[in-house]
Amino acid sequence: MKNYMIICFCLIIVIAATSILVLTNHSNDKSIEYKTDIEPLVSRFPNIGEINDSYWAADTYGGDFGPTSYWMKGYIKSSHFVGEFHMDLRNGVLYFDVQK
Repeated sequence: MKNYMIICFCLIIVIAATSILVLTNHSNDKSIEYKTDIEPLVSRFPNIGEINDSYWAADTYGGDFGPTSYWMKGYIKSSHFVGEFHMDLRNGVLYFDVQK
């Protein structure tokens, strides 16, 4: 019984470590390029208003291509607020946190 529990424990550790490694690596192993241009953000977030500064990144999931297979994240600064955003169209997530 003791050997069985040790084997199960080791198996759980291996599965957990493998899952963490898979989730933390990018599927296509390329570095993410951060951008500062404002126009793509204005077109995706038209109700934000005037954007003074931005720092953001976007990419697609693996080899998928289509209108719902990409994500964006970054920061937006205007004269009224500073906000952090994350948009994940595949999973239906739009997160916007206003910090000012």
